Amino acid sequence: MTGPTKAVADWIIGRRDQTVYFRKHPDGDIIAIFPQTKVGHMKYGAYRDAVLSYMRVGGFDAANEAILLQSTRPATPAEYAGLAYELRRLGYYLQITYR
Repeated sequence: MTGPTKAVADWIIGRRDQTVYFRKHPDGDIIAIFPQTKVGHMKYGAYRDAVLSYMRVGGFDAANEAILLQSTRPATPAEYAGLAYELRRLGYYLQITYR
């Protein structure tokens, strides 16, 4: 197992207290970004500096943090409440920050 899949597996069986921030896409979808969990696995390309992310549809995946910061806006507590609740139900202790 390599790449994002291995990073997610390692993360799930390891520590679950994580720094996270939430962003809102123009279409309304909310994404959780875990900036300290690096999942980049390619020397060149989109995943080189990728971090772990989570969305209701699609679950965990690698994300390009720089692109997300440019193409989304910070989500408000009311907007990300449902996604934060979902992550807490999965056993995560969220240390919410804002970017």
